[in-house]
Amino acid sequence: MEFRTDGHDGWVELTRAGVHVLAKGEDHLRERLASALAAAGGDTPADVLTDVLTDGGVRQTPDFAIVDEAERRVLVRGAARVLLTGTDGTTREVVAPARAPWIDEDIDTGTITAVLSTGEPEPVVAEPPVAEPAVPSTTPESMAPAAVSPEMAPEGVPDALAGSHPQFVDGHLVGARVAPREPTGAEADPSHTEHASATDASVGPADDASVGPADGAGPRTGVLPVTGDAPEEKTQGRLLLPTGEVVEIDGGVLLGRAPRASAGIGITGEPHLVRVASPDNEISRSHVEVYPEGSQVIVRDLGSTNGTTLALPGQAPRRMAPGEPQPIEPGTTIALAGHISVLLEVD
Repeated sequence: MEFRTDGHDGWVELTRAGVHVLAKGEDHLRERLASALAAAGGDTPADVLTDVLTDGGVRQTPDFAIVDEAERRVLVRGAARVLLTGTDGTTREVVAPARAPWIDEDIDTGTITAVLSTGEPEPVVAEPPVAEPAVPSTTPESMAPAAVSPEMAPEGVPDALAGSHPQFVDGHLVGARVAPREPTGAEADPSHTEHASATDASVGPADDASVGPADGAGPRTGVLPVTGDAPEEKTQGRLLLPTGEVVEIDGGVLLGRAPRASAGIGITGEPHLVRVASPDNEISRSHVEVYPEGSQVIVRDLGSTNGTTLALPGQAPRRMAPGEPQPIEPGTTIALAGHISVLLEVD
């Protein structure tokens, strides 16, 4: 059986001889748990661990998740949770009841994956301020920005700017194949209009500003050329984001507060990672996945804290069960935690 622990600061992780633990506490708690397991002898490891965790009384017991491979037991208390996945793709999430010290259940036969998680929002880390660039104070000509061609770009450009990696669009980290919004009105580049008016009407397509810079010259507009050499990718549709961006479903798509490629269940290959803004952390880090399967598009909630709601065309919205694969059709709205809605479209 495959195991994964999804913890964060303020929680300790421990794996010893087929026993996996995630508990709320500091490093000294991990040391106590490891010492107890080392001296367990023939005692059941899960019972030894709960003795240590409850030695201050039930009210002082920290939240925890324990999976014992040999005993095929799973124990969960408080906010912690364990997501179990079977060979047929079905999932079951083990969570503690509201009025009991913890829950102790058997692991079903055929379970192949167990994910231990805190069930708490990820702590928000403040980003350091970005230093303002120095403004030259020589002559007005020196203050004008110089045009930089791709050949002049320095080595070591961050991966986030490369076409094959996730990148930021309008403040959101999105997959490599997200199509940016077309500029309209005042957003359009005025230099394109000025160039067109100053160009002789007999200029052919090779001289048009939208084609790109001439050899050795800088770009004449802010619009990058689109050539016919790029292969056309097969897509089952596209997701329309609240920001106006579009994500093509030519592979798996992971949406969440801080999605990770390893969190997908039905996705094969490298997915698009779409980061959805969630100031109050109501959206889980890896909240929901969308992927093509044959001629269908499938949606699956990844055990999110606040759930996913589907509204198929002509049907009332309904909340998805964690891990439930649900085929959807064009016009379906996917609501993450009841706050952010994503729309499925096709050509």
